[in-house]
Amino acid sequence: MKYFALKGWKIKYESFLYSISGWVDWYDYLGTNKYTFKEAKEAVRKLEPKIKKRKEYDERYKEDPRLPSSPYETYKGKGWVDWPDYLGK
Repeated sequence: MKYFALKGWKIKYESFLYSISGWVDWYDYLGTNKYTFKEAKEAVRKLEPKIKKRKEYDERYKEDPRLPSSPYETYKGKGWVDWPDYLGK
């Protein structure tokens, strides 16, 4: 079986060939689709108790596996303004 390395990942060559034909992105390929910016804002605001600060977000974002660890990077140019806007302050 053929393998190749991609930034520290060992990937089957056949998987790579398959992914070329229907490639969306790594989140889709790995089955961890992330929210759109609007969906993420809604989801983070629904977490209870409410998240009020970035530090709290860093500790709790994993409660919803579709929330990104770095929303300011994930949504840069896609609607990101600042933490108060994202958290609904």
